[in-house]
Amino acid sequence: MSRTYDKKLLEKLSKSLGKPEKYIREQISKRAGSLGVLPETYFVLSLMENKVSVGRYIKTLDAETRNEIQQNRSLVTKTIKQKVSTKPLPSQKIIKKKGGKESSAIPSLLSLKEIQSAKANLKYYETIYLMENSTRNFISYFLEKEYGVNWWTHSKGQKAVVRRKIKDGVKFRKEEETMDPINEPRGEHDLHYTDFSDLATIIEDNKDVFDPICLMLQGNSTFIYQILRRLTPSRNSVAHMGNLSKKDSRRIELDWSDMYFAYKRIEKDIIK
Repeated sequence: MSRTYDKKLLEKLSKSLGKPEKYIREQISKRAGSLGVLPETYFVLSLMENKVSVGRYIKTLDAETRNEIQQNRSLVTKTIKQKVSTKPLPSQKIIKKKGGKESSAIPSLLSLKEIQSAKANLKYYETIYLMENSTRNFISYFLEKEYGVNWWTHSKGQKAVVRRKIKDGVKFRKEEETMDPINEPRGEHDLHYTDFSDLATIIEDNKDVFDPICLMLQGNSTFIYQILRRLTPSRNSVAHMGNLSKKDSRRIELDWSDMYFAYKRIEKDIIK
């Protein structure tokens, strides 16, 4: 997919990395897809990572893009140009062999700390999975009930049920997916290609539909989409194999508990 990036900033990034602009474009598209963010977001994150000033440029972007950039600033992006250090790693020990010869011990590629972290994060992956998919079911059920099976492409006058930026992001992820014939599709509906931030925006844009359904909740539908926005950084950290702090872990547990009982109450009182 051909995309337009700020020419001067693209030149600076190309110069900083010592790579041609065409290569930079290809890598931005590829890695943005693997991280589940839009190419524009990854482009800005790459500029920031390489110490290229982007303050004025970010101000020219729309509010949604600025929000996605802010939410993903803690995301560790892979540098497009890999730098190989010639210095030995601290964990590499020099072993003296008989005869005075030396050899470097191979450092562990999977440390005990990482294994323990994986076990600790496992339950949070499950929680995030349940939150994301229960919210997709919540959105799909009530928007289909309101607008029919084609609610994804439906418009309310001049306003679309799902805004163009979300649809573009979904289209990009689906096109990236077709380039890998091995993996199975995420799901049958476009909604399966959305994340917490997208889901929050869909609910917020359709408050006229969701507020009456969420009357029993404090703040109505705001209660749900605020949880999604609050947990977006933690969701991204779990999805991209990052570590969660105790504070983030506790927040996920508390918010999932609130969301679970909210959905159970809606299911009981509204869906029946």
